[in-house]
Formats: sequence, structure tokens, C-alpha cells
Amino acid sequence: GMAKRKWREGDPLEGGSWLEDEGVMSLVRGAQGHSELTVPVSAFLKLLDRASTGDGPAQTFLHHATYRGYAGPDCATLQCSFLVEVGEQHWSKVSLLSGALAVTYALVQRVGGGPGGDHDAPSSNAVVVWGSREAALVAAAPGRYEVTMGVQVAYSSRHNRSIALPVPRAVENEVVFWVPMEDAQVKITPQTTVTAFPERGRAGLVSSIGPDAEVLDPFDLSETMGTLASAKFACTNNLTVQWTHKLVETAAKDDEKTPKMEEEREVVTVEQWTLHSIGEGVLQAVVELQYSIVHGTRSILEINLDKHFRVLHVEGGSQLKRWDILEGPKTQEAPSAPSEAAAVPAPGDQGAGALGAPRDAAEGSELGSRRSSKSSMGSRRTGKALRVFLDYGVEGTYKLTIIGEVDLESDSCRVQLPSFCCRHVNREKGFIGVEANTNVEIQEFHQERVARVAISELPQRMRSRAVNPLLQGYKFVVPSTTVVLDVKKHEDIGVLIAIIDDAWVDVTVAEGWILQRMVFNVRNTQKQYCRISLPDKSCEIWSSVVSGRAVKPAGDDEGRIMIPLEKKSAAGGKTQKAFRVEIVFVQPIEKMGVRGHMGLRLARVDIPISHLFVSVFLPQPFEYGEFEGDLKEVGTLSKYLDESSLGDVQREIMPMNYPQQQQQVAPPQVSLSNVMLDNNPPRPTAAEQTKTSFSHKGIVPVKIAALKVGKGFYFERLLVNNEFFQLRVEYKEIPKKHKRRAKPWCFVL
Repeated sequence: GMAKRKWREGDPLEGGSWLEDEGVMSLVRGAQGHSELTVPVSAFLKLLDRASTGDGPAQTFLHHATYRGYAGPDCATLQCSFLVEVGEQHWSKVSLLSGALAVTYALVQRVGGGPGGDHDAPSSNAVVVWGSREAALVAAAPGRYEVTMGVQVAYSSRHNRSIALPVPRAVENEVVFWVPMEDAQVKITPQTTVTAFPERGRAGLVSSIGPDAEVLDPFDLSETMGTLASAKFACTNNLTVQWTHKLVETAAKDDEKTPKMEEEREVVTVEQWTLHSIGEGVLQAVVELQYSIVHGTRSILEINLDKHFRVLHVEGGSQLKRWDILEGPKTQEAPSAPSEAAAVPAPGDQGAGALGAPRDAAEGSELGSRRSSKSSMGSRRTGKALRVFLDYGVEGTYKLTIIGEVDLESDSCRVQLPSFCCRHVNREKGFIGVEANTNVEIQEFHQERVARVAISELPQRMRSRAVNPLLQGYKFVVPSTTVVLDVKKHEDIGVLIAIIDDAWVDVTVAEGWILQRMVFNVRNTQKQYCRISLPDKSCEIWSSVVSGRAVKPAGDDEGRIMIPLEKKSAAGGKTQKAFRVEIVFVQPIEKMGVRGHMGLRLARVDIPISHLFVSVFLPQPFEYGEFEGDLKEVGTLSKYLDESSLGDVQREIMPMNYPQQQQQVAPPQVSLSNVMLDNNPPRPTAAEQTKTSFSHKGIVPVKIAALKVGKGFYFERLLVNNEFFQLRVEYKEIPKKHKRRAKPWCFVL
């Protein structure tokens, strides 16, 4: 009987179960134990994929893969042989080729004997199936299987000179391919050593492909001379074969240096973008050549160079094989007017000068007479050429980049820009840009066969490659250009290489000591050290921090403290990024009496300061008069230090408006007197104090937190340039208030 139902996950496939996947499926029930299930191939392959998923080692193995074929008029024909080993007892699937290939036949043969098949006999337990996605081997029993498939592969290039196909990953891989081109250059990718030799026809190679050679191979190529190439390659997923005419390299005569054109009907055009960078004594050039090759291929490219141009590097992608410089008394010109590479000679100079000659050597009217704007096609000139060899013939678009330089005789001279001319092309046009890498002034002196354009009209690729703003721009439609520039070198002027945007100085007086804490927001480009002159020789460094990290200070011959600086730039290197420098030092002073005056002297820094903020904290049990000195006293600071930022800082710091009456700040650590002094023993003299040192040389210091205790006084100053500042104030001690004693009462009775 017939029964229909949908197959669900977990249902058995035997005994009358139905599967509905990608179409209606039917099941014919026979006798019990002899059921037959008919399903589409795509559904069956999905079932195998589900069954093969899971952890553990793979149960299939691809030992060897061989690809033998030839290039026909419309497509390439290949015979693919695979040696597959299956270790699973149930159905297994091994993917071999892509479903995009045209499979003409497939044969499966059991090798090595074993259960389920005879030695070297067609196997009844395995079959090759193919669909829209892949061609695969499906085996029902373990063993070794040899699979032979015939496929036709479409060409991947417009001129039928390359094929590309996905292949399975095998341990050993070999390809043998015949092309109907005598003495051809064959390249097989992945990169490997290719053995190629001429052979007439393809007898013994692919003439008997498939069971019916006459049907599968109707083209008669038995008498055609060609090239047979063979190679072994590593395990890969893609195989590419390319071939082109081999160009013989000779260097016997100048006429033989020109490579033979592959096809006379080919059309080759070139777009050129040249960027000249004028520096101190050298002119650097970056030349980008974009070839457009139609109706043909090119394996060798040649470019005429000026004789003074020195090639440093050539870039051409993976197709570039090598490049050579052809030097000689004469080189063949391209089919266009020649370009002159020599500098403008001085009047009466008979020799060929350098490309950059002194300015006074170019005076006179010889410039127009020395050059001729009209030149016959195919003329010769003195110079040299660059020859570039490619691995195989390229077609379509190909980009080549040449990097080189020319020496200049002096920084101030008249410079003729080197020109570049591609040989054996139908048309060449492009743009020229000029930039200055040093402090020079550039003006145009003479030009031929070019048109001046605005900088904005130059291609974006040239403007993005330039490091400095472009100064001159030209365009041309013939490569034989002449551009002479007048270059003047000017004296360099000293500029500021480091600046302190904001500086905060906290001065705390307590127990016969002055503690000064200086915090700077620094922007630096080249300066190595910040040199700080301390107020007195008795001062002692306690801490030095740069960008949140403690650093070891040093001292120079003049007794100044040297703090190493960083050189930071923002993203892109256009602007400098500010970082924080902090230094803490102490200075011993005489103990304050009942009345007197106190003098304070700030440290001097050799880096200009844009805005200086000074906070002075004096002991509480004293009254103080008006401050005298070099700084202006203010009620509160216009900008306070952000203590939360210990490393890199932003340029803009939000001001914190502290109330004026808030003059005492709780100390973040124990009082200075508890740390430094002991009130019980007698106080040492000033000389003894200078001998007592709490610091050690050559050791990374600790970080000292801010100490702000006492009455606060605030000062500001704009534009400080390596100056000492002094402050002077009078003080007197506030007398202690004594309690009044009560008078005794006297009672008289």
C-alpha cells in the first residue's frame, strides 16, 4: 500500500518513513525488509551532511590529486584523478569539485580490494553525484577509491590565456597542462617551479579522455606545436594556470633591446601622476604609471628616464618579477617628442651639466635655443631606460610605481624637473605636482608642453601622497615635458620647540621649611630636558613626575635641575599633545619670630610659560601685611589645577570657582612637622640642616601629594620667560588671649 506523511527529525529512514525536503518524495513499500526509498540527490546529500557533523577525527582522506588537460579553442579540458580513502562503515560524502564546472563524465574504481568490491574493479558501493553546488563522491563502504572526472573549464581572461578552478585539499598535487603556443611562458599558482618544453600535439596526454574520446574531444590539435608544462604544488583550495608568449631577453645591440610586441593590434594607454619633492640638495620623485592594455598582453614594460635620475625602488604588485636599468650612449625614444634631462648650462658651457645647476649658471637666452620643441617620431637622445619584467603577460589595468631621486648642486639653483616617457604606448598623459620639504621658495622659470593648473585640479591621489602643501601643478598630454623652476633657499629662523601652557606653583611655609610644588602642562616637539634653577643651593629635590610616572632628575654644570621631557603628538602628528610635569622641592629657612618680614623666591624655568598661577600658604597664628614683589595678588585664581588628571591633560581646563574665604585646605597626609622634625631635641643650625639629606642619587623618587595648610594668598602672571620672581611680606604674631581672673568678694559682718 501507499502512505504519505512528513518526515520529522528522529524518524527512522527505513520501514516506510517519508522525507519531504525540496520537493515531493515517494516511497514504494515492498516486502518487509526490502523497502525502497526514492529521494532527490540534494536531499540525500543533506542527510549525509547531518550524519557527518560531530566531533572527532575525519573519517575520509584525500591522498593524491592529478590534473591533466589542455587549452582548447573555447575552453580548457581537464581530466581530474583523485585517490580517496574512506574509513567509515556507513554512507560518507567527500567533496571534490565545484558545481560550477561542467562535468562530462565520472568513473569510480575500488583499488586495493576489500569487502564490498574487487581489486581494481568498478565499485558498486560508491557513486559520484554532482549538482549546482558541488561534485562529490558518495561511498557506502570503507576502502580506497580512485575517482576520475572529466571537466570543462571556462577561461578567466578575455584572451583565453588563463584558467582558475577551486580544488580539494590533497596531500600530493600535480598538474600537467598543454597550451597551443610554441615556447610559451606558463605560470602555475600557488607559486611553484614549472617545467615546460615544446611538444607537438597532445598525444598521450589527453587525447583519450573519457570513455568516448571522439565525442568529448572533437578538436584536432594533434599537429599543433605547443608547450607542455608540469608542476607539483602544495595543498591549496584554488589552482590557477596562466600562459603567454615568452619574450627573449637580449643585450647584444641597442636595436635588440626592444621586446617583440605580442600583437600589433593591441592598444596601450598610460596615465602618469608624478610628485616632485624638493629638499636640501636632493629632488625626490614618485611616479605612478597606470597602464590600460586592450587587445593584448604585456610582459615587459620600458620607461625612458633622464640620465641624472637615480631609481631607488619599483613597485608593481605580485606580478613584478624584476627590473633593470639600461644605460648606454643612446636609447630608443617612444613615439613622442623627446624630453631633456640635463640642467640649464651656463653661457658658453659645452658639456652636459647636472640636473640642478646654480642659478647664475642659467642666465642668458640659451634656454630656448638649446631645446627644440619639434622632434621627429622615433628620434634618439642621450639617457637611460628602466625595463620591468613581469611574471606573466598582464592585460586590462596595471599599476607601476617608480621612486627615485636626483642630486642638486646647491640649495639655491634652477632645477629642471625630470620627465618620464613610457615606450611603445599609443597615448600617455598625466599630471605633475611640486612640493617643498624644506624652507625654500619655488617659482616657475620656464616650461614647455605643459599647462599650469590649480592645485585643486590635481588628482586626489597626488594631494594625499604629498607631505607638505603642493606649490605647483601642471598637466600634459605628451610625456616630453620641460619644466624649469627657480629654487631659493632662505635662512632658517629659530622657533619655539616647547611651551608651558599653564603652570601652578604651590608654596607652603611650615616649621622652618618652605615646600614648593610646581605643576606644568607642557607641549614639546624637540626639547629633551626642562632645566629648573632652584632659589638656593640648600634646596633639595623630593619628587619629579612626568605624565604620571616618576623620573630621575639630573643636574647640569650650572647647578640647574634637568627633568627629561616627552615628545607627544596627537592623532596624525599635526598637533602636539600636552602632558604634565611635576616637581617638588624643599628649602630650609629661619624660624619665624614674633615680628619680622619673610622673603619668598620662586624657581626659574627655561621654558616660556603662558599663564602662571601661584598659591602661597603661610602659618595661621600670624598677621600679614601687603605683599610686595613681581607678582600681582588676586582674590582667587582664574583657573585651578585639576588634581584628578595625573598624566596627559587636555588643553582646556575648566575653572573651579573656589570661594575667597576658603583659605584652609585639609592636608591629604600627615603634617610636614610630624614627618620632618622633632620638637624635643634642640633645633639644628642652618649649616647642619644643609648637610642632612633625605634624598638619594640615582633612585626613582616617590610621588609627593599636594600640601596646602595655612592662610592662602594667590597671584597670577601672564607670559613668563625664564624669570625669577620674589615676594616679600611683613608679619607679626597674634598675641594669645589670657583668661581674666575673678576678683574675690569680701563680706563684712
